[in-house]
Amino acid sequence: MGRHNNSDSKRFYKWLDNAQEDLIAAQMLTANQRCYKLSAFHCQQTLEKVFKAYVLFKSKKLLDGHNLLWLCRQAMKIDKSFVDFMDESALINHYYIESRYPSDFLQEISDGHMNKIILSTTEVFNTICNKIDKEYNM
Repeated sequence: MGRHNNSDSKRFYKWLDNAQEDLIAAQMLTANQRCYKLSAFHCQQTLEKVFKAYVLFKSKKLLDGHNLLWLCRQAMKIDKSFVDFMDESALINHYYIESRYPSDFLQEISDGHMNKIILSTTEVFNTICNKIDKEYNM
């Protein structure tokens, strides 16, 4: 992947804080169906940041990139259980760009699909935070 921005924090907890802010934004945006694509984008951002936080916590290496499948694979190199997040990564990955720009091809997100995206994102976020918290507070 490309080079990361030199101003990006090297502190994993700042990445977790930002990931949580994205998750809160995603949850709030589900109040209006017109904002589902924005909510899905914030879900993608949540996973991107929480994966980066985990790798940073474990390896002290700050990853670059936005592809959730690639980021999840990087975390899998450290903890094989991240394979459990590949389906969620695939589900949410394409909302990075496609959700932010008008498209003739992106379909509207149904209530049920939005609920699945939010629940999946929340579950992955909480699981990774618990992994970090457990090890950090040992």
